[in-house]
Amino acid sequence: MRIDDYNKGFYIEESGKRRYVPGVYEMDELAQEVVKQMEEAHFRPDLILAIENGGTMPAWKIDHYHIEKTRHIPTVASMRLKSYSKTNCLEDKRGELTLFYNTTPKNYITKKVLIVDDLLDSGKTAERAFELVYDWFGDDVCVELGVLWWKYCSSIMPNFYGKCVGRVWILLPKDQERPRKELFAKSVTPSCKSE
Repeated sequence: MRIDDYNKGFYIEESGKRRYVPGVYEMDELAQEVVKQMEEAHFRPDLILAIENGGTMPAWKIDHYHIEKTRHIPTVASMRLKSYSKTNCLEDKRGELTLFYNTTPKNYITKKVLIVDDLLDSGKTAERAFELVYDWFGDDVCVELGVLWWKYCSSIMPNFYGKCVGRVWILLPKDQERPRKELFAKSVTPSCKSE
C-alpha cells in the first residue's frame, strides 16, 4: 500500500452495497472548492450556520478559508435538528425535523447566511434549516447552502458544493466504526475522481 493511495478516497463493497470512504484531506479540498465558488458568486456571508453534527467541521473549514481569502470575518454558529424520538435511530422512523438548539446570538441581525452541512442527501434537513432561518431573520435575508458532498438525487440543489456524487453511501469519519487501514484493505478501486 502506498501512502498516496491511502490518503485518497476509495470505494468498498459490503453486503452488495457500494460505499465511498473520503480521502484524509478531501474535506479540506472540498471546503476550499466551496469557498472558491462563493468568491466567484461574490457571496460574503455575515453568518455561517452549521447543521450539527456533520456540518460543524466543514463550517469551521469554510470559515477559515473564507477569512484567508477575503479578510471578511463572519459569525459562526450552529443549529441541531432532531427527527428521532428514541436514542437508537435505527429502530425509530424519521419524523418531522424539530430544532433541538441554535447557538446564533440573540437579536443577531444579518443580511446573508450560509447554511453548511457535510452532505446533502435527501434535502429534508436543509429545507427545514432554510425555513428556520427565514423564521428567525425574515424573508429579506439572503440564504445560501454550502455542502461538501451533494447527492444529485436530493430534493434541492446547493448553491455551493465541493463534489457531486451519485447515490453511493458516504462513510464519513464519524460513521467509521473500523480503522481506515482495515477499510482500505477492502477497497475495490485505489482512488476515485468521480462517481
